[in-house]
Amino acid sequence: MRLSYKTTLIAAQAARDKQVEDLVILDLRALTSVTEWFIIGTVMSHRQMAATAEHIEETLSSQGARVW
Repeated sequence: MRLSYKTTLIAAQAARDKQVEDLVILDLRALTSVTEWFIIGTVMSHRQMAATAEHIEETLSSQGARVW
């Protein structure tokens, strides 16, 4: 499994930890050189969105991934 996809799965799982619904992982490799994967999900509030973003960043950082 490629590192970027593994990182994407870790980020998606972190989103699930915060009850993000309707998660979809889009493969953009054939469309752009800017990014390979894109995760989309549904949250119910701005507060949940902020908590999810923070949790994803913390989770990826703890795994040694670069966070922008």
